[in-house]
Amino acid sequence: MISGTVHDEEGQPLPYVSVAMFRSGDSVLVTGGASDQQGKFSVAAEPGNYYLRLSFLAYEERVIPVSLERGKSADVG
Repeated sequence: MISGTVHDEEGQPLPYVSVAMFRSGDSVLVTGGASDQQGKFSVAAEPGNYYLRLSFLAYEERVIPVSLERGKSADVG
């Protein structure tokens, strides 16, 4: 499981941010979703190397690399 919270520069949570997860090796889309009212999101994933692409209208897109180990979860903040 990969999870995190999306917020703006002032620390306010951003709801409905698009979260897409891609495999690092070949950039294949694995899964996606959106942040909730509190800006929180989570996506299920198998162990491996990924990157998350977060996008929201009027904000610069953000890409976050993530490495997930077997039996662990990752919180990207």
